Amino acid sequence: MRIADAEASEHGEEQLQLQENGRYEYELDTPGLSLLPETGIGAVKPSINPKRTHCGIIEPGLNTGRLGLIVRNGDGTIVGRAAVEVRSLKVDYRDHYRRMMEEITERCVSLLMELRSPSALRFSPDPGKSAKTIHQRFAFLRSLLDSRHFRDALHRIATHPHRRWEPEETVCDIRRGFRPDARSQRQLAKGARRVPLPAGHPLVATVSSLPERITVYKNVQTDDTPENRFVKFALQTFAGFLNKMSSSWKKSATVRTNV
Repeated sequence: MRIADAEASEHGEEQLQLQENGRYEYELDTPGLSLLPETGIGAVKPSINPKRTHCGIIEPGLNTGRLGLIVRNGDGTIVGRAAVEVRSLKVDYRDHYRRMMEEITERCVSLLMELRSPSALRFSPDPGKSAKTIHQRFAFLRSLLDSRHFRDALHRIATHPHRRWEPEETVCDIRRGFRPDARSQRQLAKGARRVPLPAGHPLVATVSSLPERITVYKNVQTDDTPENRFVKFALQTFAGFLNKMSSSWKKSATVRTNV
């Protein structure tokens, strides 16, 4: 069933709601696309017909909560995301089931945050408390990196990095125009490798010669700022942590497969 957007927002649920142990057929509008669970395996079963990969069955089983879904095209690129709510069948989902989950959460968070499960529960981090388990730390980081605010922040950093003006030293040919200052005037008077002025030049009576080149300073924009270096360090730390976790996860999955 589908509930109103206002009702879904009020209860923190998805609009499209399924029931546990149900069996639901789906069909995507565009052939060539495929539907997969965002995490875990088994909840979505595409058609075995290679010409109908955009069709299949959703079977959540006993998994309840938010079931995240992704849509991929033929080369594996993610082109869309969606989610459905899987409601409990035996107990009232909002009053009894979710209250039970909140009580269990207080005592054994890791049991409710099984990484291989296709469905997920919603948690609100408390900035005043530190994470007690690895699951909590991972879930907090994943929620941060998957959030729209983080993606918007990355877009902002990429398109509008912090910049500042810094003086840059440049050797300039005396025949080219430049903005004079006290430093350049001293170079005009005392600079080496001088060339004589033409006899008809209006300044020949005052200055008989000028240096071939002088050093001038001009302000240029630079992205190499402490603010950008800090952002780079933070993103590299995130990337290193995620790569290490991905490597550990693949090794763990290989061990389970061999067993």
